[in-house]
Amino acid sequence: MSFINLKKKKVVSSNKTETHPEKPYSKSGPILANTNISICPKPFIDKISIVVTPDKSHGHEMYKAFFSDLGILTTLIDAPKPKNKEYTFAKRIVLDCLVDVKKYPHIQIGYDSQSQRITKFRLEFVPVDLQPTGMEELHIVLGGWIEDGWEYVRNHGQITRLDIAMDFPNLYMESFLLLPAQGISSRTWSFDGRLQTVTLGKKSGNQTLIYDRGEKRKSKGQPFLGKVGVRVERRITKLGNSPVSKIASFKNPFATITLLEKIPPLPPVEATSKPAKEHWQLFCDSVRVRQLTNALAVISDERRTIYRKHLKQHAAPWWNPDAIWTHWPVMLEEMIFTGKLPLM
Repeated sequence: MSFINLKKKKVVSSNKTETHPEKPYSKSGPILANTNISICPKPFIDKISIVVTPDKSHGHEMYKAFFSDLGILTTLIDAPKPKNKEYTFAKRIVLDCLVDVKKYPHIQIGYDSQSQRITKFRLEFVPVDLQPTGMEELHIVLGGWIEDGWEYVRNHGQITRLDIAMDFPNLYMESFLLLPAQGISSRTWSFDGRLQTVTLGKKSGNQTLIYDRGEKRKSKGQPFLGKVGVRVERRITKLGNSPVSKIASFKNPFATITLLEKIPPLPPVEATSKPAKEHWQLFCDSVRVRQLTNALAVISDERRTIYRKHLKQHAAPWWNPDAIWTHWPVMLEEMIFTGKLPLM
């Protein structure tokens, strides 16, 4: 059995998260005039959790290689003990391209000491922080423990959490309305009265989060200089059978979301009577107080269906999930998530 040489290549790279160029945003109008694919925001993976259950042979070889590496501080550092009892301990994987320790990939290990094999391991990291250089380094380190390194993980791993995001550097929170497939949203406000976050869904399930990047970092006491605009994020934990090897064909998680610049002033075509038109005006007033998702929740099912159909026809000109998602497979290949791995 052959393993990738554990010796790392010397690299010089920034640990800055490279999503979209930071630009000052304006409250004067929409961020884009059309949905040309070339100027659509590109989705990226903000976090991924992968569980791998090695077969007995690979689990035994990984046990021998991994435990011989535990004392090498240049490769591994301590991490908090796992809460899940399936895992015995946790470490962070040191990568030369990263300066911030918190950005090191996190690995949790479950093993059987009698048979001397790794029974399961969980890998969690932020690909957009690593960039291709970091993914290459991670591949090298993993290759010192298990045959084929990252190739083995993507061929045998199951995704248990996937956070996919996109940035709109010139957008601000008050300039749009969120129309999800269903559910009620909650809002978080900053101390100075600015809308900070819109959240749809519970932490125990899949969530949609739309937030002001700068305000969020301020609230956590983190540096926020240059972090402008809005991030639209889907945090997906209810994945079922989701192998890493099939990630390129992952279903568009933004397809069920519609963003509008404003409520259309004219009512739906179905609202022909005077009472129906008055109901539409009352609904518009309700949106100003409750936000769109919550205003929809308090009307009848029949009226909600009509209104939702009408609203979807008035999506913001810069919101095109289908065009945005064309960048997904390209991004995965650029990040070495898919395609041919570099020679070591």
